Amino acid sequence: MSFFIFRLFGIQNSASAAVITLLSIQDTKKETLSDVVKRFFSYLFSMLTSFILFTFIGYNELAFLIFMFILVTVGYKLEWLNTLSSSTVVTTHFLLAKSFAPSFVADQIFLVLVGTASAILLNIMFLDTSDELRRDMEYIESDIKSFLHKMRRSLLGEDELPDKEWLNFINSHLEDGLKKSLNYRKNVFDDSDYYHEYMIMRSNQIETLLRIYHSIERLRRDFPLKKDIAEIFLRLADNVSKRECFVYNRPLILGVMSKYKKQPLPSDMTEMINMAALLDVLNGLLYFTDLKQTFAEHLTQQQKDRYYKEGQE
Repeated sequence: MSFFIFRLFGIQNSASAAVITLLSIQDTKKETLSDVVKRFFSYLFSMLTSFILFTFIGYNELAFLIFMFILVTVGYKLEWLNTLSSSTVVTTHFLLAKSFAPSFVADQIFLVLVGTASAILLNIMFLDTSDELRRDMEYIESDIKSFLHKMRRSLLGEDELPDKEWLNFINSHLEDGLKKSLNYRKNVFDDSDYYHEYMIMRSNQIETLLRIYHSIERLRRDFPLKKDIAEIFLRLADNVSKRECFVYNRPLILGVMSKYKKQPLPSDMTEMINMAALLDVLNGLLYFTDLKQTFAEHLTQQQKDRYYKEGQE
């Protein structure tokens, strides 16, 4: 793009603009912006240094050698080493043209500006993964919903207990989402923590479901409150995508916990194991809901306006 802009204006050394663009592109928008700022100041320093050297020593190899020594030394001290290549490329134009005419200097400054601006634009165009993150969120919600429904059916004896590898699969998807959200956070300039915090919340929920799963595995024979806990799983599944699901989920869980406290004391070891496992299940379900509530309460107003509209996570 920068190459064709320079060709359009008929400016010399148009290919150098494309080179500067490629050199300026970094892995993230923030890194690219930081690099562009350093690159511009590095170039201004290079232009001033080369002007002094070429004026007093001449447009020759000795002056260029001294220029390179100064540029590398300053670049090392100021952590500008990644900017040296573009500064050197543009400085050679003065050496070859043997001129610091105002119009030629203006062309070279324009070259740097267009080349670095093109790098920022390319980052914005090609490194936006927000749509992919939103799709991942939908897949994760769908998988959690399916797992919760299967847990409900297994409690009611309508289905077998799901394989816990299902949770491991969802968790692996979440780990991939966490990496993407980290990259996204580095690639935007505004408040961009939403996706990352969302993935952390869901990851913690999956770990909680795994603990609940192991507690349910410990249950023996027929145990109390089976239908009540199955109802909780149904409610969690139906509300998993709702914005403030905890408003509906928490009272139901607390109600079942109240019923639990009214249960008679266990009379044998099996009942004791069941009551202990049931308490772990109920505490886990409550924590599962509280994780979403904590996530929602810590959102900024900007995040709520931009990401957290009704019908979205």
